[in-house]
Amino acid sequence: MTFSSPVKGAVASNNTIVVYSDNEAKGYYLNPNGTNSGGWSSTPVIFSSPIKGSIASNNAIVVYSNNEAKSYYLNPNGTNSGNWNSTSVTFSSQIKGAVSSNNTIVIYSDSEAKGYYLNPNGTNSGSWTSNSITFSSPVKGGMASGGSIVIYSDSEAYGYYLNPNTTNSGSWTSTGVTFTSPTKGIISTGK
Repeated sequence: MTFSSPVKGAVASNNTIVVYSDNEAKGYYLNPNGTNSGGWSSTPVIFSSPIKGSIASNNAIVVYSNNEAKSYYLNPNGTNSGNWNSTSVTFSSQIKGAVSSNNTIVIYSDSEAKGYYLNPNGTNSGSWTSNSITFSSPVKGGMASGGSIVIYSDSEAYGYYLNPNTTNSGSWTSTGVTFTSPTKGIISTGK
């Protein structure tokens, strides 16, 4: 597998690996239930700005640039092939960081957070949650626990979770919480 620019990094998650350069990412997968052979996914993805980093969760990987995030997943119960999701997400300000937790990943910028989830019991395909969260003050960070993620700013916090037993979709809790003084930190337990 060749790249048109120097390789910058790689990320692994269970039976999937993504290798990326400044503007291109290519995915590799192991087929655990069928032929047990490894293969490169036929189509790579191209970014319009330099890739900044990546994050993994179970059989899902997200690669992100300054303002765009693209996702790769392994379908363990169907075709056993790795695929790039056809849709990506964009941000109006530069991406600041990412948090992962069991089949969920959240990417955030200074003012916005978007969630990605892997559906473990249904289609086994990954999806970006259709709605995002907007913050009125700069996002400071996030933390994960079990299948849930909380992202917080100076004055607000919002929760993202995976529903593993029904629709298997990731959702933002409809209401966030607000603080009257600047937030100082975050801590999680096992649940």
